[in-house]
Amino acid sequence: MFDDRMEIISPGSIPDGLTLAEIKDGLTAARNPRLIHILDKMKYIENYGTGIQRIYRAYESFHKDPQFIVRENSFKVVLPNQNYVRITEQESIMRGEQNNRITELNKSKVLEVLKLSDRPLKRLEIQAKTGLTRDQVVAALKSLRREGSISVLGASVNTRYLAE
Repeated sequence: MFDDRMEIISPGSIPDGLTLAEIKDGLTAARNPRLIHILDKMKYIENYGTGIQRIYRAYESFHKDPQFIVRENSFKVVLPNQNYVRITEQESIMRGEQNNRITELNKSKVLEVLKLSDRPLKRLEIQAKTGLTRDQVVAALKSLRREGSISVLGASVNTRYLAE
């Protein structure tokens, strides 16, 4: 199992000299007919010999095809994860810019609340007035403090913040 695909390896090659193209067309050959008969009677299998065709149908509208790799002593199936989303470098940069915009917006909300207050405020009061989460307020306060835009009064549970 991988984030972007699942790989299944089966020992042994395709039975009776069939080709992958023939299997895709619906031809079947049993590697172990007795086992198939037993599994069919026990209702553990259905639609015998239709798996590869069903896999292809499942990927018809997807941009990547499943891969079937036939080797002398093994048969490998690679199924792309249809729910996997790769973040490109450009998207990552865009997300970073978006995060910076959010951070700047949070800082301005916090600073505005502090400027409008007639007294120093605790973090919880700032959270309530801005609607931001604890982490957002803490990050904004740290950044505003580094910039020198706010003063910090007291310590621990008595910490209050004041706009400069």
